[in-house]
Amino acid sequence: MWADRTTKLLLVATALLTGCQAAPQLLVPPGDGSAEPARAVGPGQAEADFDEAVAMTARGEYEAALSPFRRALAGYDAFGPAQRAAECLFWLGFCHEKLQRRTEAEAHYRQLLAHYAAYRAARLAEARLLRMQAQPHVPQPLPLTPDTAPGQ
Repeated sequence: MWADRTTKLLLVATALLTGCQAAPQLLVPPGDGSAEPARAVGPGQAEADFDEAVAMTARGEYEAALSPFRRALAGYDAFGPAQRAAECLFWLGFCHEKLQRRTEAEAHYRQLLAHYAAYRAARLAEARLLRMQAQPHVPQPLPLTPDTAPGQ
C-alpha cells in the first residue's frame, strides 16, 4: 500500500507532468486478505465503489461492503474529495460496529476524527464513539460447533 498521501499525490503529479494521457489511477489491493486481485481506482471508480458499498450496507451486507469502501477510500485519499474519504471512514467504522468488531470500528472512527475533523461524518463518528464507550464491551461467545463443543 502507499506510504502516505504525499507519495500518492507526487506519483499522480509525475504521471501528469510526463505527459500521461490516461486518467490518473491507483492500483489498490483489496486490503482484506482476500484473493481478489488489485484494481485500478480512479476518481470515477472510487465513486462507483462507494455507491456499491452504500447499497450493500443498506441491505445489511456489512462484510461484503468493507472491500468496496476500502477501495473507494484509497481513491478519495488520492484524488479527493476529502469529504468522501471522511464518509468512507465513517461507513467502514459503522460496518465493523455492526459486525461486532469494536476495535476496528473505533480505529476507523478515530482515524476520521484525526484526519477529517471538519466534516459532518466526524461529528457522527464522535457520537458513535461516545455511545460505544458508554456501553461496556462484552465479547461474543464463539458458536458451538462439533470442534468447539465442551467435552470433545
